[in-house]
Amino acid sequence: MNTEIFSKFRSLASLLKYPGDEFQKNLNDAAETFSRENSDGDEHFSSFQNSIRDQSIEQMEELYTRTFDLNPVCTLEVGWQLYGEEYKRGEFLVRMRRLLRKYGIAEGTELPDHLAYLLLALDRIETEPGKELADKFIRPALKKMIEGFKDKSNPYFSLLRFLDAELARYVDIERKAEL
Repeated sequence: MNTEIFSKFRSLASLLKYPGDEFQKNLNDAAETFSRENSDGDEHFSSFQNSIRDQSIEQMEELYTRTFDLNPVCTLEVGWQLYGEEYKRGEFLVRMRRLLRKYGIAEGTELPDHLAYLLLALDRIETEPGKELADKFIRPALKKMIEGFKDKSNPYFSLLRFLDAELARYVDIERKAEL
């Protein structure tokens, strides 16, 4: 396992949770993590970081709520992105709750299919199930989120594009390791 990639997912998860008092620290930690390696999507992370540099925590909370909570097209719930209100979403939620429990990831106020939780799971999961989670579930949902952005200047648009590049890289690295 490439632990550097996994720490990136943990860092990204911290930035995709509702911003709180730790947000600036999480942003600084993420920037340090991403600066260690030249990634395909670095310009997207830099754009995110530069766009929010002067934002207060209250402004970040408002931006997060407007972007993800009040806009169902961009909700961070992976199961909703994939299945909408279909019965399959319920099955997916049950599977994700089991996954979180298996890897000791405590649920907070979000549903178990929240993108931040699934990124934390990628940090702990074995290679094959991690690759399947990323490739079959997270990436397709993420693509829908990215396509749903009407305001391409929204800083979170850049962050999601960065995440997409990191996930593509992770899946490709894991595939090459299997050959």
